[in-house]
Amino acid sequence: MKIREIYIRGFGKFHRCKIDCSDGINVITGENGGGKTTLHTFLRCMLFGIRRKRGRAAATDTYSRYEPWDFDGNYGGELRIESGGKIFCLERSFLKDRGNTRLICETDGELLSVEDGDLDMLLGGVSETVFENTVFIGQLKSRTEEGLARELQNYIANYQGSGDGNLDVGKALELLRERRKAMEAERKEEQQSREEQGGKILAKIQFLEEETRKISDELETVRGKLKQEMFHKKVPYEQVRKEKRRLTRDFKWAAACGGGMILLSALTAMLFYKIPSVIIRIGLAAAIVCMAAAMIHFIRHGRGEIREKEEDSSQEEYIRRLQWQAEHLERDKAQKAQDLENMQNAYREFCDSAGNEADSAKKLQAVSLAMERIQGLSAGMQKKLGKYLQKKVSEIFREITGGKYSQVMVDEDFALHLYQDGQYIPLSQESTGTVEQLYFAFRMAAEELLCREETLPVFLDDAFAMYDERRLEQVLRWLERSGRQVFLFTCQKRETELLDRLGISYQKIEITKERTC
Repeated sequence: MKIREIYIRGFGKFHRCKIDCSDGINVITGENGGGKTTLHTFLRCMLFGIRRKRGRAAATDTYSRYEPWDFDGNYGGELRIESGGKIFCLERSFLKDRGNTRLICETDGELLSVEDGDLDMLLGGVSETVFENTVFIGQLKSRTEEGLARELQNYIANYQGSGDGNLDVGKALELLRERRKAMEAERKEEQQSREEQGGKILAKIQFLEEETRKISDELETVRGKLKQEMFHKKVPYEQVRKEKRRLTRDFKWAAACGGGMILLSALTAMLFYKIPSVIIRIGLAAAIVCMAAAMIHFIRHGRGEIREKEEDSSQEEYIRRLQWQAEHLERDKAQKAQDLENMQNAYREFCDSAGNEADSAKKLQAVSLAMERIQGLSAGMQKKLGKYLQKKVSEIFREITGGKYSQVMVDEDFALHLYQDGQYIPLSQESTGTVEQLYFAFRMAAEELLCREETLPVFLDDAFAMYDERRLEQVLRWLERSGRQVFLFTCQKRETELLDRLGISYQKIEITKERTC
């Protein structure tokens, strides 16, 4: 991919500015504050957009920092890009209310879709993280950030797996960790819920067993009473003797009362006719007394019989109550027994459902195994492709240092270690210029590994400020041999002087404070 034309409608101090770009090295020169870093930032924003921040951070973010000085309703611009023998026009508006992006293939006249990934294809699938950690180097920012190590790990996983560039190992592992954490929490919650549910069922079973026992005991007591009452009712020997005596006595008294009544009637009749005999009157009085005594006895005997009958009726009522109570208790016992059986069946089903917990444990184990598998594959391919990366870094570093350093080691965390004549040299003991060169070599090697589908231009904003003349000369020679399109932003003249002296062709674009284009 090469940039053919830059057109800035409005971005920082730039207003309606057009820059034509050439193959090879483009040197953008100008004094400090002339706008070189603004143009450097504009190119990145055109390719990847601007992410606005929120709150207080929005006051100093990229969007606010580079809002046009001479605002005429335009905040954005255009890039004409050559890729695959075709010319594409990328248009962006950064306005927060009506920002938009368009990508047009001017060769075919086709309107492409940025949302569907056409711009990503044009960039070879390179993310902004890869871009900023490889070909896009700011002032004194040769050192890479942690994001590059993650992108390298992702690339290694892609190489081993799908190869389509869509696998993000770090994100995949993070998602799996979150999934495992959620599953562990869910499993713990399920275990607590199961323990509570099982405890409730057992408590109900114990309660029903206790209730059944109480009802059984009460039923046995009632049945004992009922059996006793029924026994006395079926063998009434004393009641039979009592009944015989009562009948004999009733007969006698009935006869006596009848005779007395006859006599009394006769005497009454005599009195009625006023018989004057004293004897008869005495007899009549005696008869009256006897009749009264008989009547009193009969009344008392009748009352006793009534009481006996009431006692018999009360006994029968008591037996009926015992029978009703026994039937009621039997029904309650049967119902409790059915409830107890249902709860026991429920507890057996609850115990059988423990297989679901085993399935949950298997799923949790599967997630952990997937994490181990991804990490294992990543580690294996990291070792394999790490050797390639290490070899490439060593080649570039050896070339740009004139063969002074023989080997660079890249460990499993993509940290750099420097060797000279087989001896390890800590980076802290090396000069800033050497360290800058080392990270430049690492960036270029990583770009070759990560950006195989599309070679991107290299954007260097005063990246060689710490290089001496010899180091700068070697880097410029390497950039020429690489055949890349280079945008070299500098406030010094030594880059152009060295390029002239080395006979390296380049295009010079001068930016001044008075004239930005």
